[in-house]
Amino acid sequence: AKDALFGMNVTVHVEIADDVAAAIVALAAKTDVALIAVGTHSRTGFQHALMGSVAESVVRNATVPVLVVGPHVG
Repeated sequence: AKDALFGMNVTVHVEIADDVAAAIVALAAKTDVALIAVGTHSRTGFQHALMGSVAESVVRNATVPVLVVGPHVG
């Protein structure tokens, strides 16, 4: 779906994947994106170690800027 946000074109892509972070990074690499926006639950410690972090993996592996939005924004 495409929409306009503050004068920018915004595209939302939905995909089901076992490795969500890798799918996000791969899609960004094969399309012409200027920014990846991803939400986070802000888990730390044991919860973070147990569940991992999609946002963290995207930040570490993306070749374009990544905007991480926490749960208290809005």
